[in-house]
Amino acid sequence: MREYANAVHPDTGATKQEIVDKLEVAFEQIAAELNIPVDKVRNIVRGGYFSLKKGERQSREQTIRRLRREGYYNEDIAETLGLSVSQISHTVSKLIQEGRVKPIRRGRRYLSEEKRAKRAEQIVKLRQVGYSNEDIAEVLGLSVSYTYSVIRKLVSEGKLAPPLGKEVKWRDLENESTQTIIKMVKHRSTLAEIGNRLGLTKERVRQLILLIRQAHGEEVFATDNPLWTSKEVADKLGVTAVRINQICDSGEVTCRRRGSDSGVWLIQESEIDKLEEHHLITGTRTCTICDKTFVYKAGLGSRQVCSDKCLEEYHRQRRAAYADQQPSLDSLVGWRKDLWQRLQSHRIPKNEEWLTITSAARRSGLSKMQLRWMRLRNIVTIRPHPVKTWRGQPVATYAASEMAIARQAVY
Repeated sequence: MREYANAVHPDTGATKQEIVDKLEVAFEQIAAELNIPVDKVRNIVRGGYFSLKKGERQSREQTIRRLRREGYYNEDIAETLGLSVSQISHTVSKLIQEGRVKPIRRGRRYLSEEKRAKRAEQIVKLRQVGYSNEDIAEVLGLSVSYTYSVIRKLVSEGKLAPPLGKEVKWRDLENESTQTIIKMVKHRSTLAEIGNRLGLTKERVRQLILLIRQAHGEEVFATDNPLWTSKEVADKLGVTAVRINQICDSGEVTCRRRGSDSGVWLIQESEIDKLEEHHLITGTRTCTICDKTFVYKAGLGSRQVCSDKCLEEYHRQRRAAYADQQPSLDSLVGWRKDLWQRLQSHRIPKNEEWLTITSAARRSGLSKMQLRWMRLRNIVTIRPHPVKTWRGQPVATYAASEMAIARQAVY
């Protein structure tokens, strides 16, 4: 290839490289005069718009249409006519837009292993003698994007060195930026944090981490005190990440957030043993009545007692505490406060009608639960029923006159 580039043309007496250099200067002058990009001028000239006459262009289009009807792909047409694939692709796309050629819908054609290996060998040889990616694409009649993809694959397989040594500095452990990436990865920093530190995108940071890992192995990111995310700890302990985050939010273990706006916690490995013994993980609690340690069952929520007997005593203590609290203007709000103020000046008559809770709810428009709450808070007056009992206790009755006042306060 290098010999072909330096060969002297018999008619012009100039080498191909000299002609290319002159063309590049001409392209820049044309682009400056017309105020258009140099690449656009280069593509127009290489496309043959000014080199072909009208009859020649029509003849080429007819040949391309015939070959397309016979099932030829753009690469085959380019090889048959001795043109570049980009020239044929441009002409074919124009003919498709005009409706003169139908697109081939038989799916993408893949190269055989033999042709793919031969093409890779050609690219490797051209790169070794100093050809750039664009020159390789032009010499082999390939698109620049396809050439880049093949070269990236060859670099990842170790068959080619990175282009122009761009990736060498990231593989060098003495490089300051590489040391920064390794240190931040050990501290479980996010890709965004590393990118903001080095002025890179998240995708670029991910690629660089992969390059360093491929060059030096996973041990380069090893640390004596690794950090675990709340999700990783949850999977290890067999609980949900929400439960681990709940413990971290309370500050009971040594941890820090991953990222400024992230809801993920980073936990030191030494703290995992403490988490395993946490009562939210083991499910153990201490009964508030008998001080006995017990394991609460799923579905009981925040139950604080160990048995039904303790639960009954817990409710009795709460009712007694409620009964000891006398209502006041500071402890009541809304219609309850208004009702209590009205009842302070009310006197129950001697011939008062006393109602059961069902009748009282109908008269006042309140629910039975609301009436029980006001009975516990000593807002309304109650009197034991002379005859009726419930579970061995006299049924509580409510004053009808107070229920009438309650209806007025509520409605």
